[in-house]
Amino acid sequence: MRLGIISPFTDVDFKPSDWRPTAWRKAEGMHYGSVTSSFPSRKANRGSIFCESTLESDMACLLEVDAAVRTLREQPIGPSWHDGEGWRAGAARDFWVETDAGNMLVEVKEAKELADPEVRWRLRRMALSYRVQGISMVVRSERTIRAEPRLGNTRLLYGYAYSEARRLEADVRLLTSRRPGPMTVAEIRSEMGGDVETLGVLCRLALSGAVELDMARPIGSATTVAWSH
Repeated sequence: MRLGIISPFTDVDFKPSDWRPTAWRKAEGMHYGSVTSSFPSRKANRGSIFCESTLESDMACLLEVDAAVRTLREQPIGPSWHDGEGWRAGAARDFWVETDAGNMLVEVKEAKELADPEVRWRLRRMALSYRVQGISMVVRSERTIRAEPRLGNTRLLYGYAYSEARRLEADVRLLTSRRPGPMTVAEIRSEMGGDVETLGVLCRLALSGAVELDMARPIGSATTVAWSH
């Protein structure tokens, strides 16, 4: 299975649109008492992402590692939307995400919040109004975001995403000099002489798209690795 299986947006029917956020909730205006994480991001235009909950942090990690995501930024101000009776002013959503398939606003809510009929009605009306305007809005809860083993694998990959170990080119040369067919992590480690950095090398290669990892199971010594075609 390709690394892209980690994507939480495989079910999204993207609408073609040229709309982009023109305003963002300023970081200095956020309630810092609730900010639980700020971590480096190559896909964020400011180099880091601020999250106001652990659930947002988990979603940001999925977005950062998802190979289809080109750019992301937190706290975009969505456009005005129609609730069926009148127009309502747009407010900050959790993320603006640009992918190979299309762009979208992403809202993160806990399942207990979505159990409230008024919250569900409001989000559905908002998403419908945006869809009419050609804008995709996706709502995700912990039931999707924290699905395992995807989240655990993603955290592992993210942990290696900014590793300062060997250069990727050297990693590729090293592994391609071994047998070319599919191998397990344990077999590759053996081929490399028990190198403790094997898993880190593979994670960086997976993030670059050079290899495919089976994301249906926790990444470990039994994980099957195949070269991308």
